[in-house]
Amino acid sequence: MKNFKEFMIENSGLSTEHRPYDLSDESVKAKVNAVLGHTATVEFMTVEAALGQLNSKLSQLGLTKEVGGEASPEREMDTLDVNESGTHTISYKRMEAFGKSVDTPHDEFETGKESYNLSLKVERLETGSYKVYGSLV
Repeated sequence: MKNFKEFMIENSGLSTEHRPYDLSDESVKAKVNAVLGHTATVEFMTVEAALGQLNSKLSQLGLTKEVGGEASPEREMDTLDVNESGTHTISYKRMEAFGKSVDTPHDEFETGKESYNLSLKVERLETGSYKVYGSLV
């Protein structure tokens, strides 16, 4: 049976266990990249089909494409030439905090977000299909 001190340390977040949603932890990021790397085992007819699978896997972690700015996915997709192999980067974001603190004015909210980049390596095969390798950097 645990004593009160052990219970408090275990449940207060002071333990050294890895949180499965903490993408700043390198071991968690390695596991996510292993899941994303599974798309490289399949050949796709189009690059967009592979990106759809990568997007669905990332959305399960709460990551959405960054909209607007220089790293816009729409701008990235326009410059992505599917007839050539190469590496590309798409920006993603995850909302971490939303709400109010003691110093927040009554008519405003505080928000915080984390930004991540998905590095893509596209290979066009001799058969006309594509292999897409994706990993978070």
